[in-house]
Amino acid sequence: MTTELYLGMRPGDLDGKPYAKYWNPEMQPLQPQVRDAVAHGHQAAELDFTMDQADQLMLPGYLSLENGTAKLSNGQTFVAVLTRMPGVTGEMMECWMGWH
Repeated sequence: MTTELYLGMRPGDLDGKPYAKYWNPEMQPLQPQVRDAVAHGHQAAELDFTMDQADQLMLPGYLSLENGTAKLSNGQTFVAVLTRMPGVTGEMMECWMGWH
C-alpha cells in the first residue's frame, strides 16, 4: 500500500481530531522581525548554539540570535524565530505541542 504525501490540509484531514477547533486556514503576514531575518540571510555562526546548549532558551532576556539563521560548522542550519502570538492560550499551546 502506498500513501500519497502532500503539503497543507485537505477537506477531511481534521475530521474527528480534538484540535480541529483551533484550525484557522487564514494565515497572518510574517511578523516584521521574521521578515527582516529572512531578508538578511545567514547570520555569523558564532551567534548560534547546538542542541546540547538549548537550555539557553530558558534564560531571561533575548539571545544574541533571536531571529534568523546560521550555518553550523557541522553543516546543519540553526533557525531561531521569536514569534508573538496574541490571543493564544495555554490550552492551545498544550494541544499544539502535544501532537507536534
